[in-house]
Formats: sequence, C-alpha cells, structure tokens
Amino acid sequence: MSFVRVLFLFCALLMAGPVVALRCATPEALFTEARPKGVSESRWQVCAIEDERALHLSGVLASSLVRARGYVDAVFYDQRGRRLWRARQGPWLGIFSGAVLDVSIPVPAGATQVRVAAATESTMLEADGRWEIGGLQVVRGVVATLSAAGNGVITDGRSAKWSVKLVPSSVEGRVRLELFDVDGETVDVQTGSYRPESPLVLDFGVLPPGYYDARLHVDSAGGRAAAVSGAVAVLPPGDVPNEPRFGMDAALSWYGGPPAMVERSVAMMRLAGVGSLRDRLSWTRTQPARGKTDWGVHAEVASVATGAGLDVVQVFHDSPPWARGKASGPADRLPPRDDAAAFEFGRAYAAGLGRLARSVEYWNEQNSNFFAGYPFQYASGLKAFSAGVRSVDPAIRVLIGAAAGKPGRFFEETYRNGVGPFFDVRNQHFYGDAGEFGRFYADHVRGIEVGGGVAERPGWLTEIGYSLRRDGGGGWRAAELAQADYLAKTYVRGVAAGYERVFFFFWRELVEAELHTWGVIREDFSPRPAYFALGLLSRHLAGAVLAGVEARGKGRIVYFRRGAGDYVAVMWGGDDPARFGSSIAATDVFGRPVDGEWSRRHPDSPILMTGISALPPAASTVALPMTRRQALPQLRISAKVLVAGVAPDPGQKNRIAVEVGDGDVVEITGRLFSDNGGGTNSAKVLCSSGPGLTLDSRSEISVDRISEGGAEFNCRFRSALSKVGESYISATAVRGSWSDVVRVALIPDAAAVRAPYLSVSPVGECPVWVGRASRNVDLAVDGLPSGGHDCPPVKIVSRVRKSGETWVFPATAVRGERLSSARGLRTTVSHVTGMSPPPTPLLLQLVERSGGIWLVDLTKGRGNGDTLTGLFNLARPAPWARDDNGQLDLENVKELMLGWGGYGGQRGQRHAFSVESIEFLAND
Repeated sequence: MSFVRVLFLFCALLMAGPVVALRCATPEALFTEARPKGVSESRWQVCAIEDERALHLSGVLASSLVRARGYVDAVFYDQRGRRLWRARQGPWLGIFSGAVLDVSIPVPAGATQVRVAAATESTMLEADGRWEIGGLQVVRGVVATLSAAGNGVITDGRSAKWSVKLVPSSVEGRVRLELFDVDGETVDVQTGSYRPESPLVLDFGVLPPGYYDARLHVDSAGGRAAAVSGAVAVLPPGDVPNEPRFGMDAALSWYGGPPAMVERSVAMMRLAGVGSLRDRLSWTRTQPARGKTDWGVHAEVASVATGAGLDVVQVFHDSPPWARGKASGPADRLPPRDDAAAFEFGRAYAAGLGRLARSVEYWNEQNSNFFAGYPFQYASGLKAFSAGVRSVDPAIRVLIGAAAGKPGRFFEETYRNGVGPFFDVRNQHFYGDAGEFGRFYADHVRGIEVGGGVAERPGWLTEIGYSLRRDGGGGWRAAELAQADYLAKTYVRGVAAGYERVFFFFWRELVEAELHTWGVIREDFSPRPAYFALGLLSRHLAGAVLAGVEARGKGRIVYFRRGAGDYVAVMWGGDDPARFGSSIAATDVFGRPVDGEWSRRHPDSPILMTGISALPPAASTVALPMTRRQALPQLRISAKVLVAGVAPDPGQKNRIAVEVGDGDVVEITGRLFSDNGGGTNSAKVLCSSGPGLTLDSRSEISVDRISEGGAEFNCRFRSALSKVGESYISATAVRGSWSDVVRVALIPDAAAVRAPYLSVSPVGECPVWVGRASRNVDLAVDGLPSGGHDCPPVKIVSRVRKSGETWVFPATAVRGERLSSARGLRTTVSHVTGMSPPPTPLLLQLVERSGGIWLVDLTKGRGNGDTLTGLFNLARPAPWARDDNGQLDLENVKELMLGWGGYGGQRGQRHAFSVESIEFLAND
C-alpha cells in the first residue's frame, strides 16, 4: 500500500463523522518487543469512559515481527478497578508498515475506563521484532455489522443483498456500501439511511458469477464507525457435483466451533463442490483409558458431513498416556509401546466412528517430528491398527500416514518392513511450487513407492496449501489472488500425477506457528477469492475424467474428457487459448474471459478452457493406479527392539536407525499373529543381519502354534559396527506363500566411540573459518576470548534478510593427509545467550577437490549434550553435488563445513551457535 493511499485512508478516518474524543492520557506511540515463548505488551493508553456505548480506535500499525503475533488490546474496567472484558483485535503477522488501524468496539455495561496497548504473543523460541501502534486515537464510536444473504455464497441466481445493523441500537446514520470486483475495481454503490425502527437491506440485484468485496461506510452523529468489509461468491447456477476428488482439510472436530458453525462450514463446502472432508481425531481424548471409548464431537461432525453427502477421512497423530512409554519430548508423539493398543483402537474405530468416517490415516507426517520413533515402530503400529480395523470392517480404507515433503529414508525403511498389504491408499503432502509438483513426484516420491512395491496403489494428496502473507502495507489481496491460482493448479497437478483425491489445507482461517495464515474462508466465514476459484474449478471439471497432460516449456495443459469429442482443460504458462480454435471459451479462475495477451501477462495464472473437440497429439496420457484392494494378510509381526536389554529412546523426534555400541547385544523380540487364532497355524521365523553383526541365536525359529494372543520369538545379534557403518537386522515370518518382516536399520553409536584425538589443523595452528551461507542471509563469524582453549571459540551469527530457503555452513580448510588417518570428527558447540539456536540439527559437510560433497550426521553424546560426533563411514553423498567415483575419498577432501540448512527462513530471523572445540577421531 502506497504512502499516499495510507494517508488518504487515515485522513478519511479523521473526517468521517463527529469526533468526540475520550479523556485519555497524553498520546504516545505504543510499542513492544516480542519475547521468545512469551507475551509482551506496551505501556497502556488509559482513557475515561462516561456514557459511551461504543468506541472507535484509529492509528497506524507497523510490524517487524518474526514468529510472533501482534494484537491491539482494549481492556475495560469498572469504577472499582475490576476487569470486565478484553477486546482483542488481530492477530497481525509478518513485516509491514503503514497499515491502518480502524476498529469499533462495544463498551460493556458498567465500564468507566479502557486501557489500550500493543501486545504480542509467541510460542516460538525464535520470536523477535517490534510491534507498534502509532498515532492512536480513541473516540466515541458506532459498531456497524454487515451480513450477506446466503452466508456470502450465491448459487441460484438470487439477488445479492446485505443487511446493516448499528450499535448502539438507538443511533441513526447514512450508509454507503461499495461493491468491488476481485481486482478492486468498483462495480456498484448503494446508499441508504439507517433507522433503529426498521432494518436496512441494500440490494445489488442479480450479479454475474464472480468474486465480490463489499465495504461499508457509516456517517452517524452517534460516533465514528469503522469501515466494515464483507465478501460474496456468486457461483454459476446448476447442480453442485461434490466429487470426492475435491477434498478439504478442515479439522472441524478441533477448529469447527459449536454445531451451528460446523453445519455452516459443511453447507459452504457443499456449495463449493467439495466431496471429501478431512477431519482430525485425538486418540488420547477418545480413549482416555484402555477399553473406554467416546467418539464425542468426532462422531457429531462426521454425522453432519456424511448427512450432507461428504466422505469423511479421519487422521490422528498421538497415543494416549496408558499406551505409550516415557518420553524426553512431547509424549503424545510417541508410538504405542504395545501394538495390542493400536490393534484394539483399530477395532474400536471400525465398530464406532468408522461407520461414518470410512477412511482413516494411521498417523500424520511420521517422517517429521509428529512421530517420535523409528520406521520399524511405525510399521508395526500401522500393521496392528490396520489388522484391528479389518477384523471388524474390511471395507474401511486404511491410509498410510502422509509424508511431509520428501518421503526419504523414513519411508524407504517403512516399506522394507512389509507394510504394503496393510494399507489401501498411498498418502503425500505438498506445499511447494504448484507448477513443480509433477517433478517433485517423479524425483522424490515415485522411486521410493516403486521400491516399496506400492506405486500402483491408489494415492491421495491429503494436504496441499498456500500460506497467506501480508504485503508491505499490511494488505492481503496479493496473497489471496496467489492462493486462488495455487489452489486451482495444485488440484489439477495432483490429479494429473495420478492421485485420486486432493485435499486443500486449510478451510477456515488458521494462524499456525506464529508464521502461517491458512484458509479459503476468513474467520467470520466470508469467502476468500480461493473459495470462488474452487467452486468454479469443481464445476468446470464436473463429470470429466483425466485424459492427458501436455508440457509446453514451464507451463502445463491438463486435459479432461467429458464425453466423446468433448474435452475441457486447465492451462498455465503463457500459452494462447486461441491456438485451439475459435470454438474455445477461456476464463480465469474468477470466470472472466481471457485471451492470449492476458495469458502472456499472467503466465503463472491458470486458465479454464472449454470447447476442445480432440486431445492434441502432444498430450501424453496418464494411467491411474489400480483400485483393486489387496487380500488381507495372514501373518503379522508385532516387534520390539532391545539394545543391551533396553528399548532405544528416539528422543524428541523420528529417527531412521537405532544406535548401537560395539559389543552390544541387539534383539528383535516380538509376537507373531495369524488371521486364524484357533491355534492350528504354524510358521517359521528367519533371523538375519547385515555386516558388522553376528547371530547370537538360532537363524531359524519354528513356531508350531500361533494362539489368539500370538506366538513369541526372539532373534539375538551382537554388534561390531563402529568400523562398518550402517547395517541392519531382520526377522522374517513365513508360512507357505505368506510372509511378514521386521527390518531395523542400525548405525554405530558415534558418541560411544573411544579414539585418540587428532587436531584439525597442523600443530600450533587454529582453524580459520570462512562464512558460507545462502544469499538471503547476513553471516558473521567472530572469534571469542579463548577461555583456556588451545584454539579460541568461534561464534557464528546469522540473520535472514529475505524469506526463502536458508542455510548457514561456515567452512575451514583441511589437509587430506590428516583426514585419511581419521575415522570421524567430534566437536563441542554451545548456545549463544540471547540468540535462537540453529533451527535444524547441525551437520558436517566434507568437500572434495573433485567436486563431491559428503554429508555426515552429528550425534549428541549421552553424557554431554553439547558434544557432537560424526563417523566418516556413515557419510552420504549430497544430492546437489556430483561425485566422481561414488565414494568418499578422505585424502581428496579440501575443506569441512559445519552448520545447518534445509530450512525455510523468514525475514528477520536470527540464529547463532558457538564452536568451542573441534577434533578428528584417529583410526586405531
């Protein structure tokens, strides 16, 4: 927003209606600094209240907040100083200046004083920045409300009517209601006089399909009224398709509000063409004690949704206290310690909520910190839950938990645990560039699913989404238009990649992690432009099946067939719709006709086309995965792992491999279950391992009888991994053509390795660190007083200048001949007081002269959390570099880099760490 625009709006506020200022303390700027994981507030602006029934607050807002929420608080007190009510406006997120504060607030009965302040809140350690209200003015006010007929959605050709109400109810005033199109151009203006004795309704008549904003201005002798905004989506008339492929992640059980609001949400989804609703389930809340289940609000929401014709999908990512073990981090992220609990929960789900919600995901984003465990634990829990569900109702769909971004090693190891027969639907999340989803799937998903034998299973994209950010003037419109384009493209790209259903995240406005603002409708249920885009897209593709995809440069044209000789398409990339012939009708996602010139000026915006008579030869056809369900497995392993007699602790996050020390006894101890619990089944269990482990039990264990409670088995191994690197142990159950497997990845416990130290630099020298960081980062590498160290500590401080992919890896030169006699590296790091620590775990990079880069994970020591160790035989090649021979050549390494990356940094964020010491671990 330009300075001239801000000045105009601010002056308009000052001139609108009579100004009856309250008696306030001397006006001053109200500002506060965000506090990490805390709250802050400015000084209070204190004003006396006499007979005012409403107040108006005006000013100018400025924010440099990072990972924090800004609010304007108005707190009312009575004459005894008792607090009556806090009217909180906000939240505001991000960095902007010149945003206009223009709000009206009702005054509670008995109030004699109001105190106004700028306030911040954050749950994040990285919270930073300043929040300010400038030029605050508090005057007598009028509260205006604006209500659109049809809850802001029109689908049947009715008139666009708006109802106006004012508070106090006794005031009168002149009303002006402006209607704008999605680009802010004036469409119409209606005026009227408000009188308390008769409601005021302004009628714009029948509007053509499109998205419209409304803005209400009131001029009243009773006080100054804040301008009030509204919106209406006028969708094309006709039947609403409600196809299951158009999904919406709404979490109505958690965020839907009371029943009336849930019903309102479901009704609006239906009008937009949504056919599948993704909800949220809490295992902890529904089963607070073993054997006691209460579906409560989850069943109520599912009943409303299914009654409206929506297909409900449930997901959970927690375990109740009675089912899990102790945790050093968020306990509910732990998997159940006993798979029997997951099996029982699956049975309860199928017998209860599953009658309404016919699809369920076992966990959510288990390759992220939503899951504090190992792949074998996730796989074992999924198998048990799925077996429980299918033992009651085999028709319920069980989905594997969705991957957060790249599935990576966690999913590779999960698939190696034989989970394929235990789920019906593949699952993926994506929040990247909408136009790049096809490449993302091909590069990072497809190969892992092929390797796991599940690529031909039906797939759902259960989360795609666009985070809204205010512009530099505090406005939303640029982000809202981008969200609408993103929604249309990602729905289409997901279907074109072979996914049966695509779910957009999120339904109603949600502020998450003090950073993201989601939602296709606002908190007050008014539609955003993306809501209209969804309604138009669902109607555009109604009844049409995927036919082909044509790549043209960076653009795509995705074709759908309605019938013989009748195709529709969605196109982006700057192509000219006219090349398809004169019969083509082309619109943007708001239903406005477009041509080739518009397409070239808006290459990233999708175009909806109809009137295509044939599929072009350049279009490649897409084969959808099969929908046939696999037969129910007849064998299932429920497995646990013990290292030196103790279950491994993953800490506060998911881990790929279990760490074991040399000489440790590692056991797979578990139970074998059969689909026939009558005791007539027999099987055998085969114990095997990779290099660095020796079998300490029989390699083949005969199981003569599998009772209803399962049959126990135990595979024992002894470890000598420190000189080998990564390996594995496994147990495979076999009966005829049926089998199941548990496979556990193992790595040496680097922190337990005892070896002589070897200095990184020649004797008498200290490492010289050079700053290396992404272009959007300011980096400082400063030496600190030695404090008794042979080499002084080094402090690395970074500040993000521009939001985007962020990494920080200061480097120091090394000599290959020193590395060639080393087996690893150990470093001691510490936090820097007053600064946020690195947002991702520290990582070591070894850079070869030939161009190869190798990554080494650093493990915390058990006794000293500041000491990190990495072994070179666990190095893996960096995907962004090319290695000449596919192996780490230590004598060819020229420098090492120690830092962090893989993080979407936000402007203004600051992080720091200090390297206290660093040494190589010498070979024996």
